[in-house]
Amino acid sequence: MVVGVALSMVLPLLMQNIIDSVIQTRDVEALNGVAMLLLTLFSLEFITSFGREYLLPTTSQLVMADLRVRMYEHLQRLSLRFLERRRIGEIMSRMTNDINAVQNAVTRDMINVVRQVLTLIVGVSIIFLIEWRLALLAVAPLLAIPPIMSKAGAKIKDRTMIFHQRLADVSTFIQESLSGVRLIKAFVLERLTLRMFRDEIDKTVRAAKDVFRTSSFFGALVGFLAELSILSAVWYGGNLVISGVLSVGQVIAFLIYIMTVTGPFTSIAQTWVSWQQSIAASQRVFEILDEKPELIEDSAREMPPIKGHIRFENVSFGYKDGQVVLRNVNLEVKPGEVLALVGPSGAGKSTIVNLIMRFYDPNSGRVMIDGIDIRMVNARSLRRQIGIVPQDPFLFPISIRDNIAVGRPDATDEEIIEAAKIANAHDFILSLERGYESVVGERGCTLSGGQRQRIAIARAILRNPRILIFDEATSALDSESEAQIQRALAKVIKGRTTIIIAHRLSTIKMADKIAVIDRGEIREIGTHRELMAKRNLYYRLYESQLQVFE
Repeated sequence: MVVGVALSMVLPLLMQNIIDSVIQTRDVEALNGVAMLLLTLFSLEFITSFGREYLLPTTSQLVMADLRVRMYEHLQRLSLRFLERRRIGEIMSRMTNDINAVQNAVTRDMINVVRQVLTLIVGVSIIFLIEWRLALLAVAPLLAIPPIMSKAGAKIKDRTMIFHQRLADVSTFIQESLSGVRLIKAFVLERLTLRMFRDEIDKTVRAAKDVFRTSSFFGALVGFLAELSILSAVWYGGNLVISGVLSVGQVIAFLIYIMTVTGPFTSIAQTWVSWQQSIAASQRVFEILDEKPELIEDSAREMPPIKGHIRFENVSFGYKDGQVVLRNVNLEVKPGEVLALVGPSGAGKSTIVNLIMRFYDPNSGRVMIDGIDIRMVNARSLRRQIGIVPQDPFLFPISIRDNIAVGRPDATDEEIIEAAKIANAHDFILSLERGYESVVGERGCTLSGGQRQRIAIARAILRNPRILIFDEATSALDSESEAQIQRALAKVIKGRTTIIIAHRLSTIKMADKIAVIDRGEIREIGTHRELMAKRNLYYRLYESQLQVFE
């Protein structure tokens, strides 16, 4: 960079020397010396330029890679509440489009500004030494650029923010429409979604035009002022040559210098535009990085080995301010007991599971495991000792073996196969072309719903947890597979605290106790026989299901 600036500053003086001295004296030896000096400078510029052009993109990629890793790591620490109120496509856009926009500002633009500022300082100093009156006249139009930069920068930043939000909307639409492609095809919505997508693209193009209109006008205006500066130098410099104040070589050197000076002015102005766009993008990136995790675990201790005694003490919770999902819940599950949670949709069953897993902390009250308030322990150390089978199991696009071993990467093949047998998954896995090494598609799309569910059950069993949670774990299975799973689970849950959420009440008769939840409160609790004898809410739910199946 310094070599490049030095070369740009020395070259006009060498040109002046060649015109005013070497050519007029016809000194070939001096001309050869100047040529060799220029060759040396050009060679140094080649070497430094190569190093700069290689190192800058490399450094840029390393910085952006580190920023993306930090952002992804931070996202994993944030609560489900944050992720659930954000659109996945928008987060992806911030990690890709917005970080790409920041990239130039933190590397190439920053180095470019340093180089241009050095060139500007040296160049302006030299033209004032050549002829201060000519320098004043030439620099005058350039002094209008800084206030124009300040005014245009705010507009460019605001419009860039809108543009990046539009890009995020497009990413979100693509992500959501591809996730729902089966529904789109089933309801013949291709033309409708295409029209909606075009609308999103049109909004993005309009937002981009607003940015380009402002930045283009700003760039053209800066270029016009730079041309006025050169015109002033040519006009007044010509007059000084005619009057004998300056030589032709001095004016030519001055013109080269003034063009060297207007170049940095124009470049800095363009970089300013780029910085405003980068600032807008970086605000969107750091908005996520500045988000504070809800679960504060700086001083949290490790959860000791769990026995499985769960107790809710006056627990109230809501996902939003003013919302009540659970109200003064008191519940106890002793080690080795099987608790079934039943009730209408939206009653709060899954919320109880979310609190046990410490995906959220209660608004009031305490969730205790083995007499320990789980807010006092590290969430990771707690979750490692709990196995959960969700209603909609998530599978990674890796082999079946690795999917089962997600929670225990060090598990042996024998342990993985045994877990698959218990989950009634072993036979269908062997029927696949590559068996346990078969790679499932994204989210396990190459498998049926029942197959995905059984792999999820095997995954939970393999962890050998003291607490097992089944959230509608058999909902995707046919009756025969469900019966086999129920028989297998009867062996697995022995000695473990087990929470079962089920809508099919016929699957929970073996539970030690059943808690009936309605509108965030536990309405009744007991065994199947006790609750049927009471003829209250559980009785009505059970009878209504019998009528449906009949």
